[in-house]
Amino acid sequence: MKWIDLAAYVGVVGLVLFGVGLTLQPWGWLELFPPTDEGFDTGREIGVGLLTGGLIGAALLVIDERREGNRDAHDAEIDARQRRHALAVALTVKDDLTGMVLVGQDLQGLVVSNRDLSGADLTKADLTGADLTQADLTGADLSLANLTEASLLSANFDRADLNGAILNGVTLTGANLNGAILNGVTLTGARLMGAKLIGAYLRGADLNMAILMDADLTGANLNGANLNPASFYKANLTEANLTEANLTGADLTGADLTGVNLNRANLNRAYLTGANLTGAKLNTANLAEADLNGANLNRANLSGANLTGADLTGADLSGTKLGGTMWETRSPPRWPSGYAPPVNAWEGYSGV
Repeated sequence: MKWIDLAAYVGVVGLVLFGVGLTLQPWGWLELFPPTDEGFDTGREIGVGLLTGGLIGAALLVIDERREGNRDAHDAEIDARQRRHALAVALTVKDDLTGMVLVGQDLQGLVVSNRDLSGADLTKADLTGADLTQADLTGADLSLANLTEASLLSANFDRADLNGAILNGVTLTGANLNGAILNGVTLTGARLMGAKLIGAYLRGADLNMAILMDADLTGANLNGANLNPASFYKANLTEANLTEANLTGADLTGADLTGVNLNRANLNRAYLTGANLTGAKLNTANLAEADLNGANLNRANLSGANLTGADLTGADLSGTKLGGTMWETRSPPRWPSGYAPPVNAWEGYSGV
């Protein structure tokens, strides 16, 4: 607040207090203007006038202060836009962007498609709505960066660090994320069709509603990830680690889950029709109401799994370990035709 504004506020407060004193003088507060013989209380009338004027002045000062605040915010936004535009122009014309240090920079809407940003440091940068189509970000550091709604089509993030990054609604179709570190990232509604995530680290990542159709996640680590209800239609998850992952309602139709680790995973109401689960580990997994129709469970281990209401019709259960599997007696799993089901390990099981 400027000194002139402070002085104005002090003046208005003094005016209001003086007006209050004159207004209350009949009660002994102030006797500057005694009532006339005709009963006209001059002091009180003056006090009411001063009080009213003071209150109006105070209101006008508050309104002016708010307008000033709005102007400051507007000017700050314009200044931010100008700086953002200047930086974007500088990056656009710069020939070599490798190893650039752009920590915490406002890069909203930046267009650097087909550019080489390998090794760049974009920690905590704001890349909301940026266009990085086919950009090379090999080994780049994008930890805690905001890439909401960014276009990353066919971009190269090989071995890049995206720990804790926000990637809501991004387009990563055809992108290379092999060996990338994406632990704890938010990929809600992200599109990763045909993306390569071989050996990627996605521990605790949130892929709610993400689309990974035809994606390659061979050997990827999705331990504890939220994949509810992501789409892995015909994706390759061979030898991937999905221990304790949440796959409630996920679509894994036709997916290759050979040797996958799904121990203690939640696959409640998941779609695994025609999926290849050869040698998969599903110890104590929740497969209640899961659709495994036509799935290949050859040599898979389902020991202690919950199969309440699961559909296993047409599934290949040759060599499958089903010891200790359980289900609610009122909603048993549907077995392949002619298959001799194992003994329910927990007849008293009461719910999912």
